[in-house]
Amino acid sequence: MPGKENVRVIVMDLSETYRAIARKYFPNALIVADRFHVVRMVNQHFLKLWQSQDPEGRKNRGLRSLERCD
Repeated sequence: MPGKENVRVIVMDLSETYRAIARKYFPNALIVADRFHVVRMVNQHFLKLWQSQDPEGRKNRGLRSLERCD
């Protein structure tokens, strides 16, 4: 690919496979996670933590259930 050394930033999924390809073909580029995948990852970790603290809470389906005081 002509000009690949001029690529400065790559926005992508955080998959290790994709990162390895990006590092191989665009060694000078900064790899940045796209917003969708960052928000998804934070949400997954939050839900995992929530379930570990309140196993019954996940049965209520949705974050609005956290506002309820029972």
